Amino acid sequence: MQPISVARIAIGILVAACAVSARAQPAPQPSAPQTYPKRLTAAELRERNVVARTSYVPGRFGPKTNVAYFTPDGKIKFRSPDIWDTGTWRIMDDGQLCTKYTKLRNGQETCQTIYLTGPDTTEAHLPDGTILKALSVVGNPEGL
Repeated sequence: MQPISVARIAIGILVAACAVSARAQPAPQPSAPQTYPKRLTAAELRERNVVARTSYVPGRFGPKTNVAYFTPDGKIKFRSPDIWDTGTWRIMDDGQLCTKYTKLRNGQETCQTIYLTGPDTTEAHLPDGTILKALSVVGNPEGL
């Protein structure tokens, strides 16, 4: 075989291999499963709060002792066996969720780090070390 023919064959094989490679793209892989706990960023918190949500925090009367309804416009309605309250929420650029109630915590704003611990569960880590575990559902099933 002449050197030119071998070169042409090699080039032909290379071109064919590239063409097959370009056509035979691997199927997209499913995204990795969510790992928990995951600290939510400011962007993730904002995305979650574009819809109204109700959060249930357990207490001495069971898993839904304390109920907080968060509206997309930054308002909160809170109910427990001991108190009814209203307040506001906001998200800081560093990913902290800040809440301020009329009565709870003496009206002082408290900022907390939020971790997603499951598809519908979160933990709020408060500055004093308190961890509040909550179940979160879309909407206002309690009519607050």
